[in-house]
Amino acid sequence: MNSGYRELIYLLVIASGCGLLVFFLPEAATSITVYDTYLVIGKWHMWLLSTVPVAFLFFAIKQAMTGFESPMGNRLVVALGFATIPFLTIVSREAATLWAAERTQLPGYELIQQRIWQIQFAVVAYVVYIAYQWGNREK
Repeated sequence: MNSGYRELIYLLVIASGCGLLVFFLPEAATSITVYDTYLVIGKWHMWLLSTVPVAFLFFAIKQAMTGFESPMGNRLVVALGFATIPFLTIVSREAATLWAAERTQLPGYELIQQRIWQIQFAVVAYVVYIAYQWGNREK
């Protein structure tokens, strides 16, 4: 089987697995209670929020273990990496908006914001590293 097709099948399996997990949620939306704030996330949004990071981590580890030899796997890691960054930005902004009044009362709020920025930086650094390794492999 062509390597590109195999990578797409892996992506479909991951998306289907995350979709099945979200499908079996008992309600149409998931609500998360944080102090006096309720975060309500719909099933489709939960599916996207679970599929993109899980697929990014899977392909990042897989590509690192195989020496970045699959061009389609490299493309998927780059695309999923760039898709992960906006999700983290949205989470960070929503947290800042929802908890604007409670920032001083929430222990670890600043630490959470710092960790989100560190994860974003690590994702970008890894995507740049993959591009570098991919370029070296093409020489």
